[in-house]
Amino acid sequence: MAVMARETWTDERMDDLAKRVDDGFARVDRQFEQVHTEIGALHSELHAEIGALRKEIRADQCQLRSSFERSFSEAKVESRTTTAEVRAEFKALDERLAGLQRTLMVVSFGGLFTLVAAALTALGAYLF
Repeated sequence: MAVMARETWTDERMDDLAKRVDDGFARVDRQFEQVHTEIGALHSELHAEIGALRKEIRADQCQLRSSFERSFSEAKVESRTTTAEVRAEFKALDERLAGLQRTLMVVSFGGLFTLVAAALTALGAYLF
């Protein structure tokens, strides 16, 4: 069995190891700082984009509300106009029906009066 030679750690080798470890941690610290900076920039950019989207949504919402209110007002006016036209047509129809009713009553009373007069004339001729 071969005996392995034991390495000795001198102060110089320990200092080298400590320096390499310190350099490695310094490099990791710089990388974390860089990542932190990039995340901060992305956060700011995202925040700005969200703000712009909110403004755009509010503008679109106001435009839609205005368009809806305008359309609703136009429909309301059109509805009132149509209602007034329908009422005028019903009023004209009522007047025509009332005139037809008067005419029918005059004709009916005239026919009835004529029948009564004819019956009385026939009765008078029969009796006298």
